[in-house]
Amino acid sequence: MTTAKTKKDAVGKALYLEFRKDQYTYQVVITPHAITLENEVVPPAFIRRRVSVWHPRRNWQLDKLNRVEVPTRDADGNFEPNAIEVGVENFVETAYGFIKSQFNNLLAQDWKLYERPLVVEFSYEDLTAIRDGKTPNQLYRRIERSRKAVSWSDELFNAEVEV
Repeated sequence: MTTAKTKKDAVGKALYLEFRKDQYTYQVVITPHAITLENEVVPPAFIRRRVSVWHPRRNWQLDKLNRVEVPTRDADGNFEPNAIEVGVENFVETAYGFIKSQFNNLLAQDWKLYERPLVVEFSYEDLTAIRDGKTPNQLYRRIERSRKAVSWSDELFNAEVEV
């Protein structure tokens, strides 16, 4: 007997990274391929924003990595396992190039990774928001709770600026 999935159930795990430079923080969330409750495949997403002392509530930018090859699915709608080499090759050719260029730009501009990356579950509700190009607010709330759970600073900035 299978139980019906709800929009609050976890569908996958997202990677959260935070980079710091002076009074700025660059936040990144990366999500993998996933299948919605409506059985649609949502491509990986690269979600980012740069906040500062002067702009602490800046909007998130969402880039869907549509060029990534969609994995094949079995009769039940689940992703079929790929040989590791095939999966890595497909990812490297498409998503890795975009993500690599983003991180190379950050490193070239002297941004520093703050703490270690966090892995946070995302729900079907978050996935639907990502598919629709909207902000997955529940995911961001889980990231905030995770930041507190691992004792990261409550402040998103390295130093205060005197005005």
